[in-house]
Amino acid sequence: MIKHVVFFQFHPEHKASRQDAVNQILSMKGKIPGLVDLTAGVDFKYSARSWDVALIATLTDQTALDVYDQHPVHQPVKSFLKTLYSQAASVDFEEGI
Repeated sequence: MIKHVVFFQFHPEHKASRQDAVNQILSMKGKIPGLVDLTAGVDFKYSARSWDVALIATLTDQTALDVYDQHPVHQPVKSFLKTLYSQAASVDFEEGI
């Protein structure tokens, strides 16, 4: 299994849209082949090192990660998020290795 983890830091003027972003992310669940699980949430701690929103996707393999990245269901979500965040960071790893 592959874990795809993404963190988003939103522009100050878009902080109120954090839950909308989570809802958009979660709307992809069950709609993309190879996407086994998807979770997302808004940070509640607000520490100096916190990001605003995170997502964790579990995919069957690296091919499924490529499919997810280019899938038509994912494209409008990516476009929406790009209007909100100032920074994003991601990590992709094979679970258990």
